[in-house]
Amino acid sequence: MSPATTGPAIGTRAVLVFGRHDRVPVLVDDRGTGWFDVELVDPYVPSFIPDCRAVLEFAGSAGTGQVVGRLRRTPNPAILRLAHTAPIQLTRRREFVRSRVAAPVTVMRLGPDATATRAVTVDITGAGMTLRGIPYAAPGQLYTFELELRDVPLVEGQFRVQRVDGDLVSAAFTVLDARDRAALVRYAADHPARPGYVA
Repeated sequence: MSPATTGPAIGTRAVLVFGRHDRVPVLVDDRGTGWFDVELVDPYVPSFIPDCRAVLEFAGSAGTGQVVGRLRRTPNPAILRLAHTAPIQLTRRREFVRSRVAAPVTVMRLGPDATATRAVTVDITGAGMTLRGIPYAAPGQLYTFELELRDVPLVEGQFRVQRVDGDLVSAAFTVLDARDRAALVRYAADHPARPGYVA
């Protein structure tokens, strides 16, 4: 694993892992040098939380990552502090966090006389997507897109066609806001493709 350049941003949904099987959903409430404060999403607060080893798993624009440290209570019972000294680790780069999902996407080729086409995704990563329903697509072409995913705000950007295989079009994002990229990585991490799946 290689160090991530940054850890989870404030407001990021994450998972706190401790003990042998405990996984607790949290929100990153605050952060500083060597620590993250996380808010428990539900009121469950284990009695052995103070001074126990824990891992904070998160997804961001670079991919999925983890922070290893020790938990301590704070004056607010809903907030826990994870103190860490080890580097923040990037566990999977964004192009390897993949979700197989059929989602509607409106695409338009850049250039004169362009018309919008309604396509559907086959899979999505933080670096690109595979689509069906783009007639006459060819490697190197540039398109704008609007992607509609359940529980995710509309994602807009541009992509370049990398490969065409029958009706499958592999696309790499060329323009994508960092927040939208992070949202796609989080979505893919929450809805992973089955092991061994190849589009």
